[in-house]
Parts: sequence; C-alpha cells; structure tokens
Amino acid sequence: MAFPTYSACFFQGIIPTGTTEQVFVPGGLIWVIRDICYFAVPSTVAGIIDVTDEFARQLFWHMTPAATPDFQHLELRQVITDSFKATYTGAGSSCSLRVSGYALNAP
Repeated sequence: MAFPTYSACFFQGIIPTGTTEQVFVPGGLIWVIRDICYFAVPSTVAGIIDVTDEFARQLFWHMTPAATPDFQHLELRQVITDSFKATYTGAGSSCSLRVSGYALNAP
C-alpha cells in the first residue's frame, strides 16, 4: 500500500470580487482536500467566500466584516473526484485562497 505525500497545492491565488474559480481534478487522480486557508480585507461591505464541490455541497463558507482583516484555516477530509469551485463576493476587494491536500491515484 502506498503512502500519499501531503502538500499538493490544488489552488493558490487571488480571487477578485464577483468571480468564480473552478479547479478540475486531473484524470486518473482523486484529491482529498485537507486544508483551506483564506485571507481577506473587504473594503466597504462584508466579503463572503464560498467553496463547493462538484455536487454543489458546501466545503467552506465564511463572511468577513467590512474593513476587517481576517484569516481562516479549515482542516477537513473531503474527497473530490471532478472539481471544486471558489466564489468571492465583496465590493471593491479580493481574497487570497489556498486549497491543499493529498493527490491519490484513482482505482
């Protein structure tokens, strides 16, 4: 039995307000999302991050009050076989997001 190596970074970047990033799992792999790290400083209204899996099941949702720096770290064990989406809303702002975990060979 193989032991997977942790630390595959599935997504890392800036998500501008009002946009959605969709990340697809490469063929032949299964991802196990272990960590979601989020940072934002919304300007005039609250910022909301919403991360969902391929079945639109919510993996992470968080609201940051306006003009308040906020960092969140979530540990989970969610299997993803197709894709996940991250959407950020917040007037005049953006958020930083990192999603990482284990990349396994599909059976």
